[in-house]
Amino acid sequence: MADQPCTTVNYIDHDDVVNALQGLPLDVKQKVECGASLSRAAFDELAPKSVRVQSSIGYGSGFFVGENGDMVVTNNHVVAGTKTTTVETVDGEKFRARIVDIDDIDDLALLKVEGITKDPRRAVTIGDEKDLKPGSPLVSVGHPEAYEEPVASAGYFNGTGSFIDQPPNVLNSLASKYFGIVEHNPEYVKDAVAYLHASRLSVSTPIINGNSGGAIVDKKLEVVGVAQSINTGDLDQSFAVPGSKVSELLNRKEPKFSFRYDTRLHVQRDPEDVLLYDGLAIGVSFAFRKFIAPIHGLSDGIDAVKDFGLATQAQTFAPRSQYIIDGLEKTAGVAGGIMSLFPQTRAIGYGLFGVSLLYEVGQNLLTPDETLTNVTRTDGEQRQPFDWKVKLMD
Repeated sequence: MADQPCTTVNYIDHDDVVNALQGLPLDVKQKVECGASLSRAAFDELAPKSVRVQSSIGYGSGFFVGENGDMVVTNNHVVAGTKTTTVETVDGEKFRARIVDIDDIDDLALLKVEGITKDPRRAVTIGDEKDLKPGSPLVSVGHPEAYEEPVASAGYFNGTGSFIDQPPNVLNSLASKYFGIVEHNPEYVKDAVAYLHASRLSVSTPIINGNSGGAIVDKKLEVVGVAQSINTGDLDQSFAVPGSKVSELLNRKEPKFSFRYDTRLHVQRDPEDVLLYDGLAIGVSFAFRKFIAPIHGLSDGIDAVKDFGLATQAQTFAPRSQYIIDGLEKTAGVAGGIMSLFPQTRAIGYGLFGVSLLYEVGQNLLTPDETLTNVTRTDGEQRQPFDWKVKLMD
């Protein structure tokens, strides 16, 4: 068997987490792995299938699932109360995502990624935590501190339990938070009790803010857990949602919640601000075209390189034609910026610059804007999902 080519693995360890918790920048290291190791195998397998999740309340991690590879699993608390959600793939492609369902007690959310191509190979394999034994090696892959590239961390399985079984510092912190909520909203008492009793995996893989929702895999490279939180009093202990709970969410025939989105064009949602902004942009660009056209061309050149680079990749998450069209439009802007510098071609250059600018303005005016406006329980109860109460949408 031929030797595998070497791979560069991004990783963090416990010392990096300790330093980050003390306010230092997270030190993501790179190491070249030329042999077989679980960290290398997990990174190779999971990095292309992991995403950075951005909501209107912050960042988290996630991974692709589903028979078409166009769904993403993350933590409920990553998207709780958010109006908009986007996912960013390993190569920097960004997509809007809709919340399809959540499990608020097990802290899971299922997202439908809009505009992505279907590819079953993109989906991870969900495993069963029941096969784990204390000391079983595990690797977490996610985006700690919103790091753009996937990052791995290695550790071991400690055991299965609930937050009720944890030391007082862990239990008291959670109980104070959740029973503080239900003090003013007693309808959430059962949810709070169920959350504290829900099954969790105790693992030693180092994680920190931003890792939430990331995959934790075993030696078979199956997702046996979803990174959830860390015990700041004992950094050898992190908590994860069991993989079996992910399977339950994916196989649920009736969603627990229904999510209503309002979809309108940007210009429909806020016509005065959009038209004023775009009108000023066009006016200023025309008045100072001598200076702005070359700057616009330089910016378009950088974007065109990115678009054509994505279009020529072996595999993209969005239709390749989308990047070709965007790259061609940016090329017109580049040509306009260059031609505007020379008297003989200045008029043509300004024309191409104007076409490129109007195209971008049109895209801004006509791009659909999706906003989550309402969440309801499919069982008819009136309360919102648990832990969304403190993050209510406007």
